[in-house]
Amino acid sequence: MASIHITPTLSNDDRVTLMREDARYDVADTEAPPLDGSGDLAGIRSRVKGPMAAVTAPKVFLSNDCVFNCSYCGCRCGRDGKTRYAHPPREFAELSMKVARKNGNRVFITSAIHNNPDYTQELIIETMRVLRRDLDYKGYLHAKVMPGAHPELIRQAGMLANRLSVNIEVAKSEGYQQIARQKNKVNILGPMETIARLIREGGVAAKSSTTQLMAGSTGEDDFTILNLSKALYR
Repeated sequence: MASIHITPTLSNDDRVTLMREDARYDVADTEAPPLDGSGDLAGIRSRVKGPMAAVTAPKVFLSNDCVFNCSYCGCRCGRDGKTRYAHPPREFAELSMKVARKNGNRVFITSAIHNNPDYTQELIIETMRVLRRDLDYKGYLHAKVMPGAHPELIRQAGMLANRLSVNIEVAKSEGYQQIARQKNKVNILGPMETIARLIREGGVAAKSSTTQLMAGSTGEDDFTILNLSKALYR
């Protein structure tokens, strides 16, 4: 198990506020307000997701201190002036529990890629272990899988989560070179295939998975996006 020690510089309330900013435009978090206090992002998300959407949950970040530099991401390492944070797993589990209790016993645990994918995945798994076993949390738990995470770590995450996800991000693999150079077809599709296999074989507690992409981010047409959607969800 990876170990981590981070001297706290922010209060938990401050960290939750920063998390909400990082999750502001994510479909997962229907409660996050728009930056300027206007508009109806929840309504927009509802129309995007459609009537068969999965359970939504507030998104909490183990860390926003990322080693990747994806151009679309608010946590990217090249973003200047961003307040960075990271949580030790037990502290993060306790914070996640509080967020879940305030939101119908549901929470979505994710993270920027802190140090490297496997290290981050271990920290997420340990957080979930504390939640399930030490804090006796029995509610809905959605967990993010890091790009390139080892299959065994994905299996361990799936034993504790109700739902797993890894974001495909782009409709064509060459798009990674345009907006997410540290991601590629292998480190994204590999975890997606592992998740699908584990769920299909019944080898994990998780019963479903999801992904998301940024439509139009690399100039692809609607036909390409439609075909990808059919392939992913057939």
